[in-house]
Amino acid sequence: KNLGNIHQHLDLIAGLPYEDYESFGRSFDRVYAMKPEQLQLGFLKVLKGSKMWEMATEYGIAYTEKPPYEVLFTNWITYDEILKVIDKYGLPQEWNDDGAHGPERYIEVHVWSDETIRRYLKR
Repeated sequence: KNLGNIHQHLDLIAGLPYEDYESFGRSFDRVYAMKPEQLQLGFLKVLKGSKMWEMATEYGIAYTEKPPYEVLFTNWITYDEILKVIDKYGLPQEWNDDGAHGPERYIEVHVWSDETIRRYLKR
């Protein structure tokens, strides 16, 4: 990256097994510190036939009944904490310079502005 020839696109997934609200925040901080060209925040999807679908009961995973089958809570993160992730990290339009939003909540960073990010995180 220091040579200017590597473009980083990093994804974070909220709601993974064994990850609670605090550990998700630490993951976000580590990825943020890398200053990738793009940072995308998604939420665990529980697709029929997948390992997550098979383990949903054991992991205490509740998810939406309709696509995209996003996690609502798990044994490690509550519904209120999922809402806190969305509130603190998800969908700030200032971080998505073209204003386009996909079917899920996400952050995309094209041009880093620490001041904009600090302002948003203080909300």
